[in-house]
Formats: sequence, structure tokens, C-alpha cells
Amino acid sequence: MKKTVFLTGATGNMGWAGFQELLKKNKFNIRLLARDSKKNRKKLSPYLSDPSVTVIWGDLTSYEDVLKGVAGSDYVLHVGGMVSPAADYYPEKTLKVNVAAAENVVKAILAQPNASEIKAVYIGSVAQYGDRNPPYHWGDASEPQTPAKFDMYALSKIRSEEIFASAGLSHWVSLRQ
Repeated sequence: MKKTVFLTGATGNMGWAGFQELLKKNKFNIRLLARDSKKNRKKLSPYLSDPSVTVIWGDLTSYEDVLKGVAGSDYVLHVGGMVSPAADYYPEKTLKVNVAAAENVVKAILAQPNASEIKAVYIGSVAQYGDRNPPYHWGDASEPQTPAKFDMYALSKIRSEEIFASAGLSHWVSLRQ
């Protein structure tokens, strides 16, 4: 029996790459949460007839939309959220959206009768460490998180990771890309 993967952010760069890899494996039922826009409908239209793909047209800041994706899922890959350049132009909105999305994903997982069995992946950012200019591109999880001053994107990623870390999920990881 195929496992079910719920993927947020599937129409973004990283989410799209993840979606394509999941499709190649051909061993998962894939649920996608995508904003209902003309661009996203066009991008996802080739997959709407695929029986292994379900698109949930909705919003990360809507608990009900996130819950639809999480319910019955074995894996939750939370890749979605606001990123640059939009994050740079709308810093307050970025903080609100990214934190609310993390809260909704965690709350929806914990609401499941099998919450202790669901595996969750959160995607953080190297921005959590502050500037990573050459030649020091890599970070270490033990390093302090010192985002650049006024970097609401980095702050949103730090707060969101804290939500996952403090939620009491049985199986979760944060990958700081």
C-alpha cells in the first residue's frame, strides 16, 4: 500500500523539485497544498488527472486547508512559505504567514489519531545563522542563530523551527537549507 505524502509549497522552487522527485519514485500518494492562482492552476494542470496526486487549493494560513492535507498522511513535508524576493518586500507579512503556516502544520499533525506515527520535515534556512558569505557557506546546528538585523524572513524561520521543536512531535526534523 502506498504511503501518503503531504507537501506544502509544491509550486515554489524547492517544493517543485521535491514534488518531481516524489513523482519519479511512483510509490507515494501525493497531496499538494497550493494557492489558487492562475499561475498555479496552469503549473499543476498536467497532474490533476494523475490518481496519485491530489491538489488541495488553499492557503497555509488556513488551518482547515492544512488539516485537509495532513489528515491521513504518513509524511508531511512543510516546504511552503514566503521567501525572497517577496519576503524582502513584505517583511511583516512574511513573518505572519511563515509562523502561522508552521503553527497550522503542527496543530494539524497533533490533531491526528496517529500523530505519533506521522513523520514531519520542516525546511529552515541558512538565513537563521545570519550572513553566510564566501568562503564560509556552511553552518553547523550547534552554532547560535544570529539573523541579520531586520531580517524578518530569518526571524520567521527561527520562530517556525521553534514551533516544530517545542510541539512534542514524535518524528520531525528541520533542514536548514
